[in-house]
Amino acid sequence: MSKLKLSPFLLSVLGLLVVSALAYLPHLPRLGYYNDDWYVMYDAFTQGTSFFTHIFSSDRPGRAPIMMFFYTLFGPHALYYHISAYFFRLLSGISFLWIFQQIWPGRTKTNFLIALLFLVYPGFLSQTNAIDYQSHILALFSVFFSIGVTLRAVSSPPGWKQIVLSVAAILTGWLYLSQMEYFIGLEAFRLLMVYLLISGRRPQAIWQKIRSALASWFIFIIIPIGFLLWRLFFFSAERRATDVGAQLGQSLTSPLALMWWLVYLVQDAFNVLVTGWVWPVYNLGFQMRLSDTLIALSLSALAFGLAWWLDKHQQDEMDLPDIGEMLAIGLLALLAGQLPVILANRHISFPDYSRYALVGIAGMALIFGTALAHVRNRQIRTGLLALILFSAILSHYANGSKAESEWNMMKNFWWQVSWRIPDLKDDTTLLASYPFLAIQEDYFIWGPANLIYRPSKQDSNPIKIPIPAAVLTDNIMFRVMQGRGNETQERRGNLSVRDFGNVLVLAQASETGCVRVLDGNTTELSTQDQHRILLIGKMSNSGNILTTASFHTPPSEIFGSEPQNGWCYYYQKATLARQMGDWQEVARLGNKALAEGYYPSDRVEWMPFLQAYAVLDQQNNLKRIIPIFLEEPFLTIQACKNLEKMSDGGSISPEMQQFIQQSLCE
Repeated sequence: MSKLKLSPFLLSVLGLLVVSALAYLPHLPRLGYYNDDWYVMYDAFTQGTSFFTHIFSSDRPGRAPIMMFFYTLFGPHALYYHISAYFFRLLSGISFLWIFQQIWPGRTKTNFLIALLFLVYPGFLSQTNAIDYQSHILALFSVFFSIGVTLRAVSSPPGWKQIVLSVAAILTGWLYLSQMEYFIGLEAFRLLMVYLLISGRRPQAIWQKIRSALASWFIFIIIPIGFLLWRLFFFSAERRATDVGAQLGQSLTSPLALMWWLVYLVQDAFNVLVTGWVWPVYNLGFQMRLSDTLIALSLSALAFGLAWWLDKHQQDEMDLPDIGEMLAIGLLALLAGQLPVILANRHISFPDYSRYALVGIAGMALIFGTALAHVRNRQIRTGLLALILFSAILSHYANGSKAESEWNMMKNFWWQVSWRIPDLKDDTTLLASYPFLAIQEDYFIWGPANLIYRPSKQDSNPIKIPIPAAVLTDNIMFRVMQGRGNETQERRGNLSVRDFGNVLVLAQASETGCVRVLDGNTTELSTQDQHRILLIGKMSNSGNILTTASFHTPPSEIFGSEPQNGWCYYYQKATLARQMGDWQEVARLGNKALAEGYYPSDRVEWMPFLQAYAVLDQQNNLKRIIPIFLEEPFLTIQACKNLEKMSDGGSISPEMQQFIQQSLCE
């Protein structure tokens, strides 16, 4: 029986598959919703797929049919979007390999190194944000598939095959531009690849090669020209950030604009070539626990072992390309790719705007890949390859670990809220603090809240967010402290009406602490709370909670199964019982939690049980927890004020008042 022998191209594809799986898959099954995913999926979950047309009509209408297709397939299940995003990322790497396999069919090793660098580039940190970035990653695949098809068309003799391939290249070119208009700089990469293809097949002088390449490429100019004609003259962008004319006009009015464009272009080139390889591993990889670091290093070793084996067993049958020419072409591709980003007044910064590096990684891969292939000393080349894969795998593992941790904590946060709050009054303005995530947009809060409490369809357009939220900036904090003022905000088909005189504050001071629903009548602030929470906690109106309503369970297809009922479960139920005045239930829940071996990680979480034991005259229980409050003067003052207020209301007996005064408040 003859052994199955893979072609060099298929062997390289297999190598890309394995290495990319080691980079992207370890955390994939445990990733979820992030950032802009919340409003996108809330709208689709409640309004149906047709609402995507309203979401994207203001800037990128081409995204709507794509997201409608994916939501029809995947629904609200995050896992499938993450699988799809990985699949398209892998296909983009295979397409990139295919491009160079057509240009240099006899340079298998070099082609593999170039494609490998492209595929595992660690500077794009939003791979874990798969729902919202599905269009970015699809566009990445579409553009390089389009360029690969372009090369096949150019290589084909005139006839129907060439026509069909050319049409396919044009359509997939428009597809990627319909998803991300700032990818348009990659059209320069298309021209450069046609030049390389022509250059390798026709021994001509350089100017003749350029003329031949332009002639072969010319039909494909319809891709950027056609898109720009539509974008500039037929489509009116409502979102200024994606309005090409507005951005260019604003920049050209400044005499220093050209100088700043040049500065930013150089900075972005440096960010793609250097920072994208260094920032993630330093800021994410080196911050992991030892156990995670060891796992990541093991995965890096596996990836390196495979890449080393392929490097050893694959041979370049052709002479290596001229290093000077390849560096020049790679740098030109990098700068041309980044230029539209700069012209749109955008700039690469890590981690939040790492997506703008996507358009430069083709040039980066060509520069580093050909340079690595030219290293003749095998030991040095092996060491450089090991360093590259170490940086990439460690960065991707750390990024995935961070995303997994954030998703677990987000789910835990809102499960706790659902244990504490049966239902909420409409138009309650939520303010929140997450210890694991900076809240940059209000839908980071109202998205999960409304998916739990108001997952019903509306017939209006725009739809009104039943339970709005606000980001706790300094400006919002001052308005809340004043206790008045409304604000109406409409964005992407969602209308929020925030009442700053009617807020409910949700605070989680630490990753291990419990979510606290603050009440202006009971001071319950942690020493770890953000300063803004300390200032506005007294404005929180717990009267917005409908305590006798039926509980709303978070939808399992989004928030997963209910977490284990540990300390925070009993704490949430106890604070709800406290709000309802059921002190016996508060004490029972506290005793049950302690009997099962659960204890708080934040001392402030003893507060409801301190109050219950005081009301119920349980001095022995009070004696156990009063020393805990005495260890932190900030908590001691709060406890005394809360108990003093209860004493004035007649809830605590005179004997207990005297005991509290002597043991806690003197």
